[in-house]
Amino acid sequence: MNISYRDITSWFSSNWKMLILIELVCVLATTVYLVLTPRIYEADFSIQMPKVQKISTTNGAKNEWTMMISGLDYMRGWQNPLRFPNEFIVNCMGSDTNQNRKKFVNANQMRLQNHGDVIQFSLKLEGLETTNRCANLLLYLVWNDINQTFDNEVRRESEAPNNPSLFAAINYEKPGLVDLIRMSDSFIKPEITKNIFLAIILGLFIAIFAARLKVKYRA
Repeated sequence: MNISYRDITSWFSSNWKMLILIELVCVLATTVYLVLTPRIYEADFSIQMPKVQKISTTNGAKNEWTMMISGLDYMRGWQNPLRFPNEFIVNCMGSDTNQNRKKFVNANQMRLQNHGDVIQFSLKLEGLETTNRCANLLLYLVWNDINQTFDNEVRRESEAPNNPSLFAAINYEKPGLVDLIRMSDSFIKPEITKNIFLAIILGLFIAIFAARLKVKYRA
């Protein structure tokens, strides 16, 4: 089917009132949605995982740096809703419920950076104050946990110097805070421009569909 410029202008001239009305309804509905939808903010910080330098007795006495804690295994541990202390959930989410625990886990996204040496934490929650508070609590919790794990590993190595192994620890690199907490400049959801644009497109399609129905039932 060929659609000419004349067909398009004729359609708009015949249906412009209905098109404007439907567009206004769609934009109004979207505006109500944007007003009522909670504002989602994002907080990011990054921590470098501890490393251990060992000397291989089978590879020409070559020094090798390895991860003391697997980044992937560490991230999997924080995906467990039961991992978080009760006090942490209460201070962050208001009350310690299974729903709040799952909500926090889903809001906390982690990814490896710098060839797996660094873990970036991205927390997305409702409200600027809540997101900032929870991000600080999470940073404190993770930082203490990583350092405690580091101290335990160093103690274990020092208490068993005669343990037969292909590697012997000769140096350690402590955990490091790569990036401090960085808050988003404004809320990241809902996306105002995107939602308004989609409302306009949806209104156009509804108007076209309504116009075709009007022609069909008038015939």
